[in-house]
Amino acid sequence: MRKLNLTFLFTVLTFTLHAQGIQFSEGTWEEAKVEAKKTNKHLFVDAYTTWCGPCKYLKEKIFPVKEVGDVYNANYISIALDMEKGEGIDFAKKYRVKAFPTLLYFSPDGQIVDQKVGGAKPKEFAQWGKDALDPSKQLFALKRKIESEESPSKERLRNYLLISYESLSPNEKMLSSWLDMLVEEDYNDPENLKLIGKAVTQATIHSKVVAVYQKHSEAVIKALGYGSEKSIDLGLALRTLYDISDTATEEEWEQEKALILKTVERSDVEADMMSEDAKYWISKKEWGKASQSVDKAVMLFDAKNDKYVFELLNDFSWQFYEAGVEAKYMKKALTWANRSVLIKASFYNLDTQAHILYTLGKYEEAKVAAEKAIKHGKRKKNDYSGTQKLLDKINSVL
Repeated sequence: MRKLNLTFLFTVLTFTLHAQGIQFSEGTWEEAKVEAKKTNKHLFVDAYTTWCGPCKYLKEKIFPVKEVGDVYNANYISIALDMEKGEGIDFAKKYRVKAFPTLLYFSPDGQIVDQKVGGAKPKEFAQWGKDALDPSKQLFALKRKIESEESPSKERLRNYLLISYESLSPNEKMLSSWLDMLVEEDYNDPENLKLIGKAVTQATIHSKVVAVYQKHSEAVIKALGYGSEKSIDLGLALRTLYDISDTATEEEWEQEKALILKTVERSDVEADMMSEDAKYWISKKEWGKASQSVDKAVMLFDAKNDKYVFELLNDFSWQFYEAGVEAKYMKKALTWANRSVLIKASFYNLDTQAHILYTLGKYEEAKVAAEKAIKHGKRKKNDYSGTQKLLDKINSVL
């Protein structure tokens, strides 16, 4: 153990010599906890993924800033963990990390006290670090305190819930209790309306807050300062479907879709719902139903003059190709890929088109598509190595 601690300290000291911003340890999570307890410092964890844009922004633009480093280095042992690799996988499960980046704050004894999600400017990020040291502002400390009270007041519940929803940590039980306390005059308070807005943008259609929001939607959106009835309806629909997509039976899936269309404005959500419907049937390997849903989604997006419909067509044609569907559905996927290319040719849809044509034995056409894809890839600096391998295979059979 002593050898591990010396290694950990050496890593921290090495980073101290070269860093102006946050000094991240390269030790393990267990080593970080040992060091925090020994030095009586809090713990800061950057829970990231390699593909996450905001994660890269924090790493490149925020963490190196001296104003940020001064706060975090004085008060925290900091560690960055990849949530899709090594010990980060179990960490993500234990602390329910589902959005990236998630920033977690722990007491010196390893108890989680606060959480933030997303990025911030240097001044705000430094303030997050300060707030996570203050028990009156710590999300999980407040939660434990509120849950220990027999009858928390309306004001105390609101204060906790504002922090909870700001941190993307919904608490439906506490929210329901707070909503039950509200009287008509409370809907004139911008802070109450703001909380309702934050809650509905993280809710499913089954939340009590939906009916409250719908009654006061105009005032809620004004207090929230962003969003629209359309975007909120769409969010409610998609979160509802996403929550059940892995577990719902076919009957439950259809019932949930019907309920969504009774709860929100159909024109705001139907196209995106059909796209989600296609994903559900793909997960069930129900290619006929998936094909019908893709066609309906495309039709609805076309009716809205959606400029990204070519990406939708390419996405589903590639999913069918990767799944190795039978010939009649592969031919269907080819019609989507062909239309995607006609709307707006890119490296990605030309590559998809080439792969499907090759699978269907249309080698001459596949060669033309592959060569066009490589040309686009070179111009846009895409990785076209997979397309080149395909072209080599095509040439070997011609």
